[in-house]
Amino acid sequence: MKKYKLIAASSFLVSALLLAGCTESFDWSQGVKSTDLVFQTFMPTEGAKGTTVTIQGNNFGTDPAQVKVWVNDVSQEILSVDQNFIKIKLADGTGSGKVKVQVGETQYVYPDTFTYAFVTKVSTVAGNGTGGTLDGDALKSQLIWPISFAWDSKENCPVFLQDNGSTDNIRRLKDGKLETLCAVGGMLANARSIAFSVTGDTLFIGADGGNTAVAMVTRKGGFNDLQEYIPYSKFPVGNINGIAVNPADGSVFTYHWPKYIYRYDATAGNVEEIVSREELAALEVGIWGDNTVIDDGTYGGLAFSPDGKTLYHNAKNRYQGILKADYDIATHRCSNLMRFAGSGCWGNDDGQGTAATIDQPGEIKIGPDGNLYVVSGPGHTVRMVTPEGYVSTIAGKGWEAGYQDGVATDARFRNPEGLIVAPNGDIYVGDCNNFRIRLIHKE
Repeated sequence: MKKYKLIAASSFLVSALLLAGCTESFDWSQGVKSTDLVFQTFMPTEGAKGTTVTIQGNNFGTDPAQVKVWVNDVSQEILSVDQNFIKIKLADGTGSGKVKVQVGETQYVYPDTFTYAFVTKVSTVAGNGTGGTLDGDALKSQLIWPISFAWDSKENCPVFLQDNGSTDNIRRLKDGKLETLCAVGGMLANARSIAFSVTGDTLFIGADGGNTAVAMVTRKGGFNDLQEYIPYSKFPVGNINGIAVNPADGSVFTYHWPKYIYRYDATAGNVEEIVSREELAALEVGIWGDNTVIDDGTYGGLAFSPDGKTLYHNAKNRYQGILKADYDIATHRCSNLMRFAGSGCWGNDDGQGTAATIDQPGEIKIGPDGNLYVVSGPGHTVRMVTPEGYVSTIAGKGWEAGYQDGVATDARFRNPEGLIVAPNGDIYVGDCNNFRIRLIHKE
């Protein structure tokens, strides 16, 4: 049976007394008794992935096979062991927590917490910087204008819509390879947005024009069986810019220029307006720096909260911001429509709600942490909005276009338009004018 002790730095002189009641001893590591073990301290007390942490104490032995170390209950790599020191290499994603040492069959937990410092970095995961449609090794592949993303939960990888004029394509990034699944230009005129069904077996594609409003491809058909899902004759207006699926009931929602949001009732085969154009028009306005109101309609998209009860809309052109509404799953109506983030003016200012500025927000997605993530094409940034509406910049620097990987605040993008957040919190960004897909990862 393992024995657990909590020993503070102030308890070193009395450690023998604390363990005096133990009647069982272990013969391990050159005959040193478990009752002689002491965990004194560890340095440094904070660090990121790869940091070497030294644990100091007495009678650790010399056999690494007898030693185990956890930080925040995450197993760590043992670099070296001697009688007084254990050195470990901090694992990726460890997080902050207690340091636990096991030597032989005895464990010690140090009372002070190790602080894990996450470093957010940007890397390139697809595209060689040349626009095109070349499959193969991801970093040698070619792509162009990746404007909308969806997460394939069954293959655990991103799928994206490539806007390439008359030859729009659905493509997938998986296992370091880029592959084209389906060309959609033959049926859809100017495909603009994609979203998976709740089951993940159908991918819906919304189009800005033509006869087909929403098409679909299926997993059963290898995502290459393009077929019509909703004809444009069902809608009073055209120009679908954004599409989303409600995670609670699986309904398909579409946003249309200028200022219309519809829900498609697949059972009845009809569409219904879930928020009036007048309500949208009252909030969906851009503002010049001199407070002149720009009210000529806008592009944008949609996203739902995980429970399907909150609808978000990124009002994009010009300047604009993000709207939010409560959605009633039973009545299929929105209420409490409000401007959630962004003042309507251009800018890259972080801040609370409408005190912040978001320059033409592109695709929006909700992450597993409950935060909303959005790209700003003209702002060349990736932003995060908390559930309380606080806007912060997580990657890039406002209006500084370029191509640079590394620490997120030093990274540079050139007109990012699409993004998706993976279940582990990784963010894939469609860096359109760099012809690449970038990854934002905390390590």
